[in-house]
Amino acid sequence: MDYELAEKWMTKIARLESEIAQYKEFAKAKADGRLVVLPCKPDTKVYRLWAVSGRKPVIDEYYAGLRFLVDHLDKFGKTVFLSRETAEKAIAEVGE
Repeated sequence: MDYELAEKWMTKIARLESEIAQYKEFAKAKADGRLVVLPCKPDTKVYRLWAVSGRKPVIDEYYAGLRFLVDHLDKFGKTVFLSRETAEKAIAEVGE
């Protein structure tokens, strides 16, 4: 019985050590400026605002792949949104 309990604890300790090593790796990447947190998972539906001069902006639904997320990271909350409602609010604010 004691052997089984010790084996379970050793397994838990090994898993925690692995997780700690991973967190240290993330912390180093963050300190080096290499860690990027995406606004959503790849292949998530996002809403893009398209505006043509003199016309009302149009909301386009788009399934954002990893490349899109990385390329448009700075546009989230400006012309790319995670919900249609937020995109519509942005259009209303521009119209004011």
